[in-house]
Amino acid sequence: MTAETAVTPTEELDEIDKTPSGKVTIEGHECEIRRIRTREVFTVMKILTAANQTGQIISSALDGEDEEELGQELMAGLIVAIPYAEDEFIGLLSRLVEHPADPEAAVIVLAELENPSLETTMLIVQAIVEQEAGELLRLGKQARSWWEIAGPKVRQQTDDTDQE
Repeated sequence: MTAETAVTPTEELDEIDKTPSGKVTIEGHECEIRRIRTREVFTVMKILTAANQTGQIISSALDGEDEEELGQELMAGLIVAIPYAEDEFIGLLSRLVEHPADPEAAVIVLAELENPSLETTMLIVQAIVEQEAGELLRLGKQARSWWEIAGPKVRQQTDDTDQE
């Protein structure tokens, strides 16, 4: 890739933000699903970690080539993890669902998101996973390439610290 055709991280983020978001219908009102950003990724990791689900999913993101497989593992991991991180999970759903502009509809959607039905929960999780699996897979590949560069140095520094 030449300097003239290189894509900067800012340009990549701009392209991600332009990607159409998913939509779900909550209590008869269509709502968009926001794109996951850094804080939401950390929240997802916290949720998955609470149920010891992180390792397999991160491994799939780092090693996988299949967006659908990663999406299935992410969805299963999130569902299994809900009882271990209920507040974080419900908070994540609330942050990612764009409320309708109509104030009356927004009140109805917000009330449903306080304690969503199982159907609403599954619809939102499915929309999030379908929307984000490809991006998470791409980021996993990028993280793997960073680790290949930095990993030996990190291991060396860890070994040096352990010897002291």
